[in-house]
Amino acid sequence: MKKKIMLACLLTSLLLCGCGAKSDKQPSVNEDSNHVILVSDNDYVTSMGDKVVEKPKDQKVSAPADSISFEQACTLLDGCEKKDFYLPESLKSYQKYYFGTVEYNGSQYYSIYPYIEANGKHIYAGTNCLVAVSGEYVLAQNWMGGYENIELNSADKDKDIQKMYPDAKISPNEALAVLAQKEKALGLKRPIEDYVFETDEKLIEANAIPCYCFTPKLEYTDHIDLLKVYYVTADGSNTILTSVTCSPAEFTELK
Repeated sequence: MKKKIMLACLLTSLLLCGCGAKSDKQPSVNEDSNHVILVSDNDYVTSMGDKVVEKPKDQKVSAPADSISFEQACTLLDGCEKKDFYLPESLKSYQKYYFGTVEYNGSQYYSIYPYIEANGKHIYAGTNCLVAVSGEYVLAQNWMGGYENIELNSADKDKDIQKMYPDAKISPNEALAVLAQKEKALGLKRPIEDYVFETDEKLIEANAIPCYCFTPKLEYTDHIDLLKVYYVTADGSNTILTSVTCSPAEFTELK
């Protein structure tokens, strides 16, 4: 069953925002629980509706003249601890998609999504990231749709993936790539590039085989849908399992 979480975020509508004045105040998490979207004057308006957020390819990077470069923003992001972004591997392991330069709480940010490239497609992972064009702050979108301040230069806290997944024969990102290779078997209603995948921090046994657990998220302008979990066997057999409806302890293979 789909679990809907209210999304008070920038996403597609923020691409329409103009460049506002920078603020010296450290950004805070938005705690408004209504259906809202951010606009350039930092006020809130009623949601624009149930529209899926899309990520056009080859976005041209644009930012105020005194900004750090997008490459520098990615370097700052790579220095952050992976768990704050719901990622199983370090941020250096992912390519970075430029979603736009947006305004949040009076400051300008590069909006970024981590991704891997598999089967010729972008497979987005973790969550939306905001890096201040001033280079001062990095934010991560949480499950409630707000944004949290992330500690800079904290990547040395990252847990080793071999310790996190000691029974795995393949890495989390190799398992994530399996979803792209077998996209048709997943039964997704939209192209796989429209989703963002979160990964559990532990392997789960399905049919007595340790598996990586991937939860696809579909982002809308006013909420996020968390969809049914996919289990990719960690033994390198490239098998995808899903739980049987009404019998969560039973699993069936997707072919």
